Amino acid sequence: MMKAVDDDRQLADFLNNEVASWDNERPRSQQVTLGPSELGGCREFIRATVAQDPGLPETGFKAAAFMGTAVGDMIERIFGERLMAILQREVSIQMGRTGITVAGSADAIIPPTVSKRVAKGSRVFEILAGGLVLDIKSKDGLAEIEKYGASLENLIQISVYLVGAVAEGLLSKDSYGVLLYVDRSGSTKRFTTITIDYDEATRWIDLAEERLMDVDEVLAKGSPEEDRWALRDKSPAWCFAVQCPFRENCWGGSEHRPTGQITHPDELEAVSRYVTARDLEKQAIELKAAANKSLAGVAGITPDGTTVSWTSTGRRDPTGEPAMRLDVRVQR
Repeated sequence: MMKAVDDDRQLADFLNNEVASWDNERPRSQQVTLGPSELGGCREFIRATVAQDPGLPETGFKAAAFMGTAVGDMIERIFGERLMAILQREVSIQMGRTGITVAGSADAIIPPTVSKRVAKGSRVFEILAGGLVLDIKSKDGLAEIEKYGASLENLIQISVYLVGAVAEGLLSKDSYGVLLYVDRSGSTKRFTTITIDYDEATRWIDLAEERLMDVDEVLAKGSPEEDRWALRDKSPAWCFAVQCPFRENCWGGSEHRPTGQITHPDELEAVSRYVTARDLEKQAIELKAAANKSLAGVAGITPDGTTVSWTSTGRRDPTGEPAMRLDVRVQR
């Protein structure tokens, strides 16, 4: 037995707005200072932040980011209880060449004493024996990160946490920084990690400082437009999708940002139909994925002649199991 969702969305929208308002008002959403997560990102964003350029406020509810934070908070609490992790500890470093201080809160710092829980001589023992700082990253699936690896932003961020924790005496130069990737949808049940040591972390921070020097040079010139544009490291589509507060400063009035008005009723209707179709397409993909999961291990023929079977792709998934493809054929 099943029951359909409420036709009247007023209650759902009200509850959604309460969560969105809380998320937009909390301190992390209002952060305006330069933190570890920004160092490896767009250099023009860094310049505009340092220069305190006016920007646009966020609008709407960033559901994916919120859900990811909720998942991360739960995992942090588990590590706090089971691995004696220090949670949300603020650490900072001062960049050697620019003198800029960067500070941020590390998700979890796991002390070396936890190593006694694993077998000596293993890779896990080696990492835990030195202690580690952990940064949790939620993703919509892990296929991309497992194929292409960590982004520059993530690598510089974990490097700042590691070097900062060592500088403050929380860890040592034998410690590690670990990026922990989890699938916030729950479809991929395994975790994926990317680990760096102290020496590698210092090299990533050196690279971050070179990028800051690029920014500093433009600021020293008074931020002329042609130099600012050379610092743009992201595409217009990305900037508008994530609602970068400086997106209009970079792309407003350019060919990437249409300025003409669409007013003809037929054209407005066509736009509306396209948006509706795109939303239905996304919904269909989600429904298909859910049905695929429900049919795991199911094979045979339905009363109306529809066949359900699983065929090998010739590949293996990251756990070593054969990757299978679902094939559903309707009798014509």
